Parts: sequence; C-alpha cells; structure tokens
Amino acid sequence: MKLYLDTADITAWHECSLTSAIDGVTTNPALVAGCNKSYETVLSEFSGVIDGPIFAQVTARTASAMIEQANRYHEIHSSAIIKLPATEAGFTTLAELREKPISAGITVCFTASQAILAGKLDASFIAPYVGRMNDNGQDAVQIVKQILDIYDAHEFDTEVLAASLRNATDATELSAAGVDAITLSPSVYESYFHHPQTTASVAEFHQIWEDFHDNADQ
Repeated sequence: MKLYLDTADITAWHECSLTSAIDGVTTNPALVAGCNKSYETVLSEFSGVIDGPIFAQVTARTASAMIEQANRYHEIHSSAIIKLPATEAGFTTLAELREKPISAGITVCFTASQAILAGKLDASFIAPYVGRMNDNGQDAVQIVKQILDIYDAHEFDTEVLAASLRNATDATELSAAGVDAITLSPSVYESYFHHPQTTASVAEFHQIWEDFHDNADQ
C-alpha cells in the first residue's frame, strides 16, 4: 500500500518525510492557494526534493484547457500525476491523455458509478473523497469497498486512492479493506505516532530504567 502526504507545503513535507514512510505528495488547488503560491511554483519546489510522484490537480474547466494544463505540469515535474475532476470534461481529458506519456486519474469521486468510468478509461487512480462523503451523509467506507469489489470483479488496473481522510480510524479501516493508497494531511499523519497508552508505557519503562541505574550506583 502506498502512503502519500496531502500538502503543498514543502516545509511540512520535510518534517513528515523523516521517517521515510511517505511515497509521494498529493496536492489540490485549496492546498496550493493556502501556500499563496502558483501551482507551477509548488511543482518546481517539490521537483528537486522528492523521488516519488506528486499529484497535481487541474484548475481549468474545459477539456482543452485541462489538457494544456496537464502538459504544462508534466513539463515542470516529470513525475507529476494529473488529477482530473469526476466531470464530463475531466473524463474527456482522461481519454485524451491516454494517447500521451502522462499519468492521470480521477479525483473528487463521490460514487461507484464515477469509479466505473475511471476504470473503463484506464485511469491510473480514482480518489474517493471519504471525509466529504461522510459530510454528505453517505457511507464512505461502504462506497469505497464497493469500488474495490467492482475493480476486482472486472480486473480494472486503476488504483483506489482514499482521499479526504479526516482521522486515522477511517484511514485504518480503508487500509484493511484493501485500498491501494491513502493520502493523509500532516496532522492526521502525525496522529499515527501518538497514543496515550504508548506514551504512558514508554514513560513507565524510562522510570524503571532510571530507578534501576540509581540503585545500581549506590
């Protein structure tokens, strides 16, 4: 399973990548705007520091403009994977990009039907928005499991990348369900390292060891 960091902040990437558990970076227009930079600048920053892929989402609204933007992103970062919206224009662009040496997939997925189209068009990935599905009253985990079943039944090669994950619980459940990848915000990723019982147990062991040494020195 692949683990991506959902950020456009190069500093956050450096801080979280120290464990070497992260396989790449996913970005979206909101994250890039939050850094007050252009998409091109963010791609250039990451191009020299990560070996894995960086997912870059188009902001254009028409297929022709999306294709132009995808070409530009790919020129800046050769490992860029293009994120296309699950709209008619996005699927049209995906079909066109199959003729180019550019990896692309579908994002902002809310239904298994959208995932079927992505699979039929041989998308490199489909990104169901788990947190936003739940906000919308949908059973996100069940929908993602349905997508996995469909892809398995029809032998689609499209990877399922669980996105918009708000907590470690959903991420863990979907990892157990068999998603190919998850992407986590820096805060959710950091939560993987912390549990009160782990902290308490480590503190207990440290205290026992310190007491042992104090007694041994007497």
